[in-house]
Amino acid sequence: MKKFAFWIVNMAMPFALLAQAEPNYTITGQVKDETVREVYLSYFGGHGLQTDSARVVNHVYTLTGRVETGMLASLTTAGPDDIPTPDKLVSLFLLPSEKFRIGHSIKFSDAVVTGSVANTEYRKLMDLSKAYDEKKATQPGDGENEEVYGRYMRENPKSPLLAFAFNNYVGDPHSIKSEDVARTRAVFDLLPDSVRSSSSAQAFLKQLDNKVTFDKTVGVGQPAPDFTQNDTAGHPVTLSSFRGKYVLLDFWASWCGPCRQENPAVVTAYHKYHDKGFEILGVSLDQSEKSWKKAIRDDHLSWTHVSDLKYWNNTLVKMYGVQGVPQNFLIDPQGKIIARGLRGEDLQNKLAEIYKN
Repeated sequence: MKKFAFWIVNMAMPFALLAQAEPNYTITGQVKDETVREVYLSYFGGHGLQTDSARVVNHVYTLTGRVETGMLASLTTAGPDDIPTPDKLVSLFLLPSEKFRIGHSIKFSDAVVTGSVANTEYRKLMDLSKAYDEKKATQPGDGENEEVYGRYMRENPKSPLLAFAFNNYVGDPHSIKSEDVARTRAVFDLLPDSVRSSSSAQAFLKQLDNKVTFDKTVGVGQPAPDFTQNDTAGHPVTLSSFRGKYVLLDFWASWCGPCRQENPAVVTAYHKYHDKGFEILGVSLDQSEKSWKKAIRDDHLSWTHVSDLKYWNNTLVKMYGVQGVPQNFLIDPQGKIIARGLRGEDLQNKLAEIYKN
């Protein structure tokens, strides 16, 4: 399963031993391949990419470190400048206070982990994933989120991997559909109190609540709230001035990588349908007027743009319940929202449907 094909691709940086005052995990490994001289561990922690390495002495290596919460890690024999082949890579789960052993066969990836509850549970999750991948080609189902992560959480309520499974269940929280909010909340309630009470979990709940609230005000079928903001020349532009045309209200920013990646698709749509009455009104979450205007020029965004240059404090962010960019709202000639969150092919398909005649 692709979500488990975990590897840090930016391995050009030198490996450095993690300076941890109080290690809370220990890995002891035994290898049979006499050519293996060193092993390398990597994972994303609270301070970004974390790496460690250990010498293999008499076929044995030991790694110690500290993690604040459970997380997926990669163990490999490939050096810092190499991307490992599958036979040189083992995915494992690090959990505070665990000491466990790994036995490797001649092929490093053929490994058996013992003494780790977390890795036993991780294998269960991988088995569910494998079964799902084998089934999905021939049988319809509820989708990966439900059949892998949701099922795992319901069947293993005391697992130390619940938070990890939930993160995979949610995926991009900004993409949760309104009809999935209740189901997502029910799965969230499966998490232990210690996880649900964390600041990040509470922020996630607030996001779900906001989605419900704004579905009532800026959901599909609702009238688009009118507003006025200044364009790049400082002239006021009002949304209702576009009445009579289909208009894409496009929230973005020059500093937003996914927005810039999405812009070529938006440009294509604009040039294809503009002569048929399609308009775009870009709303930027920029702070720098210079960066905003430069991105417009560089990305060839030849439609109307507005911003109050207040970053996430842009008044339209709150008005439209925008929790992440890129985000957009497709508005019909009568000023009603008929779609939102259209990206890539979804935008092209929706416009093709509208302008099929």
